[in-house]
Amino acid sequence: MKPDIIRAHEIAPQAWRNGGGQTRELRRWPRTDSPWQMRISLADIEHDGHFSAFENVQRWFVVVAGAGVRLRFADDEKQLTNTSAPLCFEGGSPPDCQLIDGPTRDLNLMVREGSGSMHTTWDRLAWRTTSAQCGLFAAEAGFIHIGAKPVAPIAAHTLVWFEQTPPSPLLFEVLHPSTNPAGWWLSFTSKGQR
Repeated sequence: MKPDIIRAHEIAPQAWRNGGGQTRELRRWPRTDSPWQMRISLADIEHDGHFSAFENVQRWFVVVAGAGVRLRFADDEKQLTNTSAPLCFEGGSPPDCQLIDGPTRDLNLMVREGSGSMHTTWDRLAWRTTSAQCGLFAAEAGFIHIGAKPVAPIAAHTLVWFEQTPPSPLLFEVLHPSTNPAGWWLSFTSKGQR
């Protein structure tokens, strides 16, 4: 089973309307002009500001690089760095974002009319899913494995996406282990795939 390989540096960034940063859309489903049910993007946050509202969207957010952010919700505040677990929140109630110490890069999974998840992974940590689609965003360079078989070398900041979930378990082996996360597993099942 051959995955799609999407390298972030090959995707042209699009500036935010409020001038606070830019976004690279890595994947959307369906991949047509119709409204998306799932969207994966990599954003560079350059200034403090309010997140955009996405009504009826489940949103997952994780810091990929930089010192991190403070997200202020109506009744809560979260401080996130690249070692924090992914945060899930309702897209229709977006937080105010304050940079901790300079620009930061974050990964977003947004799901409308379906279910999704995002999980931090570390070097050689096995992961299983029953979702219809899944993938890995690699924070480091390495190899993705299906069972015991390495599939392909992966560069850092690359999305590996399976439109049909491969046999479990999946794991990611980094070339140069560190104390930082190896990447993040993402999964998605549309309303019609349940």
